[in-house]
Amino acid sequence: MAKKITLNDLGEHEPLMGGIVSMEGVSLYNAGDYVGAQEIDFLRDFKFDPVYLADDEEDHEATIAKLRYLAKPIDSLGESDIVAVPISDAENRLLAEAGEPLAPDQRAALKAQGVTEVLVEKPLSPDVELRLGRFFMRIAASRKQTRMISKKMMPTIKLDEATLIADPAVITEENIEAAVEAATFDDAPSGEPLIQRMPAADTAKPRPTAHVKKMVEVHDDIVRMAEQIFAQIRASKNVSRDLIAGLSSKVVTGLINDRAFVLNLSGMRTSKHYIVSHSLNTTLLSVTIASTLGYSQGQVLAVAYGAFLHDIGMMRIPPEIVTKAGPLTQQERLTIQRHPVIGLNILQSVSGLPKSAPMVVYQENERTDGSGYPKGRGPALIHGFAKIVAVAATYDAMTHDRPWRKAKLPYHAMEELLNLVNQRKYDSPAARALLRVMSLFPVGSWVRLGDGSLARVVGANPHSFTRPIISTILDPAGKQISAPSPVNLADKANEDIRIVEPVPAPVTLAGDLRTIGF
Repeated sequence: MAKKITLNDLGEHEPLMGGIVSMEGVSLYNAGDYVGAQEIDFLRDFKFDPVYLADDEEDHEATIAKLRYLAKPIDSLGESDIVAVPISDAENRLLAEAGEPLAPDQRAALKAQGVTEVLVEKPLSPDVELRLGRFFMRIAASRKQTRMISKKMMPTIKLDEATLIADPAVITEENIEAAVEAATFDDAPSGEPLIQRMPAADTAKPRPTAHVKKMVEVHDDIVRMAEQIFAQIRASKNVSRDLIAGLSSKVVTGLINDRAFVLNLSGMRTSKHYIVSHSLNTTLLSVTIASTLGYSQGQVLAVAYGAFLHDIGMMRIPPEIVTKAGPLTQQERLTIQRHPVIGLNILQSVSGLPKSAPMVVYQENERTDGSGYPKGRGPALIHGFAKIVAVAATYDAMTHDRPWRKAKLPYHAMEELLNLVNQRKYDSPAARALLRVMSLFPVGSWVRLGDGSLARVVGANPHSFTRPIISTILDPAGKQISAPSPVNLADKANEDIRIVEPVPAPVTLAGDLRTIGF
């Protein structure tokens, strides 16, 4: 049921499951629309506050009908009365269109059909009409700009058409199971390894401020695209092929340009919606692992698709189960374990996917000791890309708060992941690749040094997991350093610098780009 709320209650970056309706009953934003800070400012600028927030599309229409439509006897209709909804007879033949007044002959015909009253639109005041006109002009201009941005975000690297699914209707559990049973996975590294095209950037060298800003801006664009995609899924709409292609391409392009920086961004909570942040972070980690294992550009791009979509089935699981703080019942656990199959059903509304993506969505929760789901497969029957994404998704999930547990520090999450590898639950090569690029003190995490200062880990040393590259952000007195600079602890000149312990990220930092550590 639609709720009357103020704009302060709406919050930023809210993909709509229903829509937003004005107090006069006019639809301002529809289900699936992305409503962030800018869109809320539009509402505020044109004095649409408070508003009604609908639960779903049906509730959206019901709210408009309740606020905007008025039932009037057909004999009392005037020339200015506009029909609110189409009128049909018992055999579903259209008698009158919506949006127009009724002519005298139409009224007579309706009365002959037994229609005694019709729904008409309540008139709007001149002030509201003016504000609505300007509001929708502002939205149109904004969306034009967004389309220009989206065009710039179109894939700069693309998948070979031969690797794509021609008809998403074939994405069914039966077809995926048949492929699994055949074990004909095309998941071994082939072609020129992408890592050979990646410049060996000196992580200990400070990046120019312009480079840092550019990388952060691209990341912000990717977050926005991710939220649009999940908003479309929530609204049960067909998912834009261009959005997913553009997002995956930008992630891989960022990896090529500056792998260390991409890893630094992977630990950030980038959205108020857990599934958006988790999916993006999993994607960033997965493509890094895949490139480290020697996969080609096309294969790494395919991994990005699967990683980003790996958890979409969770969006159809009842929220009271997903957010439950206590232990799950057996039935609730079985419901959760249906999400890979639900994810396959959602993929049928997505075109242009690589053939490996459904495999990842279906098998990311399988474990190499056979203890996973949905089928408890052993390592030979789990797609290699799903093994990679399982490692990335598990590590990221460990480092974020969930309703039933607190987040682990990245150091402890890496430790636990490696223990699970020793128990044969996760793919060892994928986990070792993650360790090589993240270190035991993972990139993006925080550590306390021997002198009491706090530093952010900004790079890894693949041959010295306990001596990463750090950037001191807070001095021993707790004062923020104005120009932090990376330091490679593996260098002999820095052997006196000791990491004492991993620590949570400080909450008192000024929001400057340099807090990233470059």
